Amino acid sequence: FWQTDLYVYDMIDSVSTKLVGGVSSAPVWLNDSTIIFSKKSEPNKNGSKYYDLYLYQLGQKKKKPKRLTHDSRLTSPSIDYKSNSLAAIGIHDGVSNIYLSSLELLDSLSFNKITNFEGGEKIYSLSFSDNKILFDIVKEHARDILVYNLTEDSLSSIKENNWDERDPFYDKGVLIYSSDESGIFNIYK
Repeated sequence: FWQTDLYVYDMIDSVSTKLVGGVSSAPVWLNDSTIIFSKKSEPNKNGSKYYDLYLYQLGQKKKKPKRLTHDSRLTSPSIDYKSNSLAAIGIHDGVSNIYLSSLELLDSLSFNKITNFEGGEKIYSLSFSDNKILFDIVKEHARDILVYNLTEDSLSSIKENNWDERDPFYDKGVLIYSSDESGIFNIYK
């Protein structure tokens, strides 16, 4: 029940087409016809299942997605098109951190951990733009929005309150997010 199917909706003819089942996080568009997403993989040789990143090419003859990572526990991919980089959330021992890879060699992604959370923090979503990664994180009880600046190798708070702020999206200097500051979740800019 924790997984959803991935569909593409054609805005011209209003047709929805199912691409892949069992997807675990929102997809990101690599280009006009290629998406990257996370999905629970088949069991490995030890019987363990992990979340890995997959690529799906629209219009491809083979309808099966291409697996990009193996036993990686990566979700919620986000792309910075300017630097040609891919960020994702990785989980180890119940703690979330952000991992980064160049997209130059898509067949051999090599992720490096760029944050060092150690106290049970949970990251839910990423938005990558202008060499900055915005993300929502639970440190104690509420979600807050932080930003990791790749140029300065620094971490700072954007929104840190007693209420939940989540699902940040950053584009062209504008931050859009959801918050329950008013008692129900609304969209803020």
